[in-house]
Amino acid sequence: IVKIKDGDFVCLICNNDYYLNRIISSYLKDNALYEYLKVDNSFEYDSILEYFNTLKHLDNIKLNSILKELKLKEYMDYKPDTLSIGIKCVFKIIYSLLKNPKILVINNLLDYMDYELKNKFIKFLKKYSCKEGITTLISTSCIDDIILFKKVILIDNKEILYCGSINKAFENISIWKKFGLPFMIELSNKLKYYELINKNYKDINKLVDAIWN
Repeated sequence: IVKIKDGDFVCLICNNDYYLNRIISSYLKDNALYEYLKVDNSFEYDSILEYFNTLKHLDNIKLNSILKELKLKEYMDYKPDTLSIGIKCVFKIIYSLLKNPKILVINNLLDYMDYELKNKFIKFLKKYSCKEGITTLISTSCIDDIILFKKVILIDNKEILYCGSINKAFENISIWKKFGLPFMIELSNKLKYYELINKNYKDINKLVDAIWN
């Protein structure tokens, strides 16, 4: 059984899409206010602004606040087909946030964002979800993404290998055999072996600073 508490901000790694969708569906079935986002490249609007204006009760103050924090306001007059898939995914998620869901599920949209955009957006979404009391489940096929989260659920087909703190997960190397360790953790382990550092680092800049210091 996957234990997800209200207000959790969780990364899901599962090598079986069918079982992943079953887990998500079972969690959502008793919840009315949710948004489930999957890959969808259809943007039939002349501009991003027109897209947001389709919301029945658009909160312009909240929208402008989000756009300002993410530095995306300049894109509002752009035609969607001129933007990268990653940026369009971010706008889709923002659109869903403006519906004030209790639960937000994002299925593999991180795969389309570059590292800088992904890192910035996850930091924002984590803070926003906490402030608004949104339970957020994010599935990804990229193992390196999990270092951006504090809680992770690892599923191998129907078997739940791990559910809990990301830091404690790295203490048990055996659970990572199916997926492989994130690059930063694998690199940290090798540097610890040569006594160049004394702990795992999830941020490349902090790792470099630790080596030089």
